[in-house]
Amino acid sequence: MTRHGLDPHDLNTVYVVKNHKRADEALLARSDAILYMLTQLGGIWGLAGMGRVLPRAFRDAVYKIVARNRYRVFGKHESCMLPEPKHRTKFLDVQM
Repeated sequence: MTRHGLDPHDLNTVYVVKNHKRADEALLARSDAILYMLTQLGGIWGLAGMGRVLPRAFRDAVYKIVARNRYRVFGKHESCMLPEPKHRTKFLDVQM
């Protein structure tokens, strides 16, 4: 996140680093990050890519509503799930 001018300790939104450590690396935030992740899942989730036709301001407003209400919908957990070994390469291992 530092390479993209952001504070790595300020995690108030979801980010996706696209093309990590390549010349075309990009940092996606909020609705752009969610749409990218859903598209990468493939299958029926790939249809989420059609959400890009909506203006980013509208998509981000919906993202903020969901983010504000996520604990009511999904519950709150004290710890995060650790990825299975076969999925570890999809996560950045950064010590803070």
